[in-house]
Amino acid sequence: MSNRQSLNINIGNPMQIEFESVRYRLKSEFIGMLLNSFLIVKMPPSKSLPNASKIFSQGTKTVVRFVNQGTAYGFSTTVNRALYKPSKLLFLNYPKSVETYQLRNYERVLCLLPASLKFSSENVINGHVVDISKEGCQFSADNSVFYNKQELPAKDNPLTVSLQLPGFQNTITIACKVKNINAEKEQVKMGLKLVSMSDDAHERLYDFLESVGVV
Repeated sequence: MSNRQSLNINIGNPMQIEFESVRYRLKSEFIGMLLNSFLIVKMPPSKSLPNASKIFSQGTKTVVRFVNQGTAYGFSTTVNRALYKPSKLLFLNYPKSVETYQLRNYERVLCLLPASLKFSSENVINGHVVDISKEGCQFSADNSVFYNKQELPAKDNPLTVSLQLPGFQNTITIACKVKNINAEKEQVKMGLKLVSMSDDAHERLYDFLESVGVV
């Protein structure tokens, strides 16, 4: 169910932090890290915490959990130091080991495939598919391509994604649904669930996934 590996996390990723003296998990956010040295996270709200300064002091044991790209991560660590100015931050010692749990049914392959997302007959967004599996993919496009376009689609809205697979000249087209949207400063990323495709598209996608070691 789990194995041990390095951290895979993006800046701004929500996190949950559990301290040994607190019975519930606290919300936090990933700020950055120095590999193999420490992590920087946003200090959880302390108004309702008794002895917050003691809880956030050096050496306090804590468990951190977060989800990124369909994988749940968890690790134990200790507080290195708390910083209150100019922002309230916690420095956590880099974990010696990380446990992961795959939430998706199928492993996703990191990629950079030219793709387009079709909202309607007159509204097509060009971008890339940055990861893909047998059941879903993540579409990414620059924020600028959404200017003067319709509003971002809602969850479960039906769309069509067309993408170019390595080794094939023609694109494949797949009906899909929006599962999540992450609008960042420079990019918009959409998690898509693959709903239906032609037999030819199905065969090409599976051949591509098998060629990179995903069965």
